[in-house]
Amino acid sequence: DTWAADAAARLQREHADEVATGKLHGIRAPRSLYPNLDVCPPLCPHGEGPEEGRWRSKRNIDYALLMAYSAPLAQYYLQIEDDLSFTLGWLATAVNYAREQPELTKESNAPWRVIDFSGSGCFGKMVQSNEL
Repeated sequence: DTWAADAAARLQREHADEVATGKLHGIRAPRSLYPNLDVCPPLCPHGEGPEEGRWRSKRNIDYALLMAYSAPLAQYYLQIEDDLSFTLGWLATAVNYAREQPELTKESNAPWRVIDFSGSGCFGKMVQSNEL
């Protein structure tokens, strides 16, 4: 796709330092990883039509692929969207809060699995990457 090539070139050009240091990754899953998403009807949740059902199903698969790709990259995984705005120092506050929590291990079964920074759906959720 020319769109993917153009996006990769733009990211490389506009964020060369972040790409070079591994702080910014651009990924695109092959279509072969997606099953047939035309399941609505008869399986239309929330009274959605076929288009909304396809979009929601694809989004869920996108999130699963993103989590699988991201798990080995950092200690924490934070699900956010591109249309959010943050106050100055928000990320440091979030990371410090997470670090104050007991570390999750299979042996200790420490108390935190998800930290919810938004109270909305799956967005603004932080998990320890070893849980992904």
